[in-house]
Amino acid sequence: MTAPVQRDEAWLVAATPAQITAAYTAGELAELLAAPPAPDAEDATGGAVPDGQVTVGALATMQPDEVAEAYAAGRLDHALGRPAARTVATA
Repeated sequence: MTAPVQRDEAWLVAATPAQITAAYTAGELAELLAAPPAPDAEDATGGAVPDGQVTVGALATMQPDEVAEAYAAGRLDHALGRPAARTVATA
């Protein structure tokens, strides 16, 4: 049995929520999600995470449906290393 193909960040940025969920379920995101979690209020570089954005540490613990929902809402922009596409309201 061969190990699943591992996806990279470039693939993740271009993927749809359904593709992300399928890749997660197939174990194709294991290497991306194996990064050590960052503190809740900081990103991997120690910088502050904008309000409403998911931290890298939180992303590593999310279920596939949560990842897809956060992606669709634009809350993964910071974790993916790109500028936030829109402001996310927090309740």
